[in-house]
Amino acid sequence: MIVANIDNDPDGEDKIVTGSFSGLLRVWSPKGASGGKSGAQALEDLLLEQRLNAPILQLAAGRFSS
Repeated sequence: MIVANIDNDPDGEDKIVTGSFSGLLRVWSPKGASGGKSGAQALEDLLLEQRLNAPILQLAAGRFSS
């Protein structure tokens, strides 16, 4: 699991990215109470769900430079 501005949102909003041994990658953007909701809503906050053909052993975020 990582928490980062993975899509370079201009507002700097962090997303939660999870990966599993079964190869399921999910990206969440929870709004919480500040977004006008009473808490996290699983289906509404899920931005991406992708099944890969291999286990996800590690996730990383950061600046890539040469």
